[in-house]
Amino acid sequence: MWAAPAIIPYPLSKIAVEIESGNLDVAVEVLVNYCDIKFLRNIIDDWYTLDAFHKRKQLIEDAFFAHTNEKYTLSINALLPHIEGIITDWMYSNVEAGKIPWRQDSKTKIFGQIIMEGQLSSYSYNSIIKSTIQFITQGPVLETFKQWEQQVDNAFPNRHVIEHGKYIDELYTIENSIRLFLLLDTISYIIKK
Repeated sequence: MWAAPAIIPYPLSKIAVEIESGNLDVAVEVLVNYCDIKFLRNIIDDWYTLDAFHKRKQLIEDAFFAHTNEKYTLSINALLPHIEGIITDWMYSNVEAGKIPWRQDSKTKIFGQIIMEGQLSSYSYNSIIKSTIQFITQGPVLETFKQWEQQVDNAFPNRHVIEHGKYIDELYTIENSIRLFLLLDTISYIIKK
């Protein structure tokens, strides 16, 4: 997991303790109970001041509707590609077009570098940026999917697995839908700072 500002210090600290203790079910329960519909509604409403989110408002609202109706296959499929889309839109608004790489991992790394170079930032803010960029580029989000039968980490939806149409029921959970909303919220937080 990355340092998601919406759940720092609590419940992220409690979730980390439960994971370290091997109590994964308890960690998921803490996340799901804390990040209820009201919580998600509040964080989503804060995104729309940013152009990259505002232009996706209908899609985000549809994904939220799906989430509130326990249709996690829909919320996850709707939101996952927009991690890349929002970062790419921000890049095209803030970087010369010819200097934007094609590959998502390269684009995300440069996004993080530009954000961190842009201003004097606190240690906490820099930690949020670094952990988020690392989670996207080195974690399950962009993990390479080369063989159809390979084992897949179901702790977070994998872009390649989902967008290539491999169906793994364990990816489509309430906690993974929440994690996607939290990752988008973190991207919003990073861009706004």
